[in-house]
Amino acid sequence: MPPLERALALREQRLGPDSPVTAQSRHDLAAALAAAGQLERAHSLLEACLATRERTAGPDSPEVAATLADLAEVLRRRDQPAAADPLLARAVATLEKTGGDGRALATALNNLAALRFRDGAYRDAEPMLARALQLEEKAAGPDDPELVVTLDNYAAVLTALERGPEADAARHRAMAIRTAQAQRQAVRP
Repeated sequence: MPPLERALALREQRLGPDSPVTAQSRHDLAAALAAAGQLERAHSLLEACLATRERTAGPDSPEVAATLADLAEVLRRRDQPAAADPLLARAVATLEKTGGDGRALATALNNLAALRFRDGAYRDAEPMLARALQLEEKAAGPDDPELVVTLDNYAAVLTALERGPEADAARHRAMAIRTAQAQRQAVRP
């Protein structure tokens, strides 16, 4: 992470701490730190990034939504789901309001549904996952391997709601996508 840290230091020095470019550097470093398991430092960088982006891009911008979603993920990984939930809900609302990237919205819906599922709020999670699935299919097609996670989550929620046939259909569809993906990979030279 030294190159990302140097980039952030240079941008803070040359552009100032409130520059949108500096905020992006802060976000990039936070993402790398989170991937490396350095969640506390990632958390503080994302909070600083969020404050800057709210001031410079406005509270309802796609950049703010992305930072909210990443901050919520760090909080979830730090076992703070109650703090993550409202951030994800705000990210979803912002992405819906701005007509943001369909995949980003699908991911935020999926993550929010996972938090609600963890809390036993299955009826809240089900429409979120149905919408996430719809958005992912529109963005990537009905057989995209990225659908598997959403299909698995959807099947778990449907099972919890005692909607067995629908859960089985989602599981079978996820398995078909996995099988097709494995076959495509086996054919590659």
